[in-house]
Amino acid sequence: MRTEITIPFAFDTTPIETMLQEHGTEEAMKILERMVEENVIAKMPMRQTYYGSKTDEPDWKRLMEEYFKRWLDAHTEEIIDEAALLLASRAGRKAKWRDVLRELKEEQ
Repeated sequence: MRTEITIPFAFDTTPIETMLQEHGTEEAMKILERMVEENVIAKMPMRQTYYGSKTDEPDWKRLMEEYFKRWLDAHTEEIIDEAALLLASRAGRKAKWRDVLRELKEEQ
């Protein structure tokens, strides 16, 4: 004869879940730190000492200069066009400028 007995047993899994969550967070942070070091910091220009050896500090000035120069190269025509429009609009308001413009037109 077979008799099944059910014993109520409550098991709190909160400490195990907390431990797994903390461990997972630590592992994720290690992976993120390694990815940042490999993909961001390693590609940044590093500050150099007076004698030319590199330090562990990023050279933010050089990095920003490189990005700004690239941006200027890409938008040079746009900047020149805007500057010319501003100059022309201000020049039309002054009598001296109108005289200079008239002389230039006559020369051409």
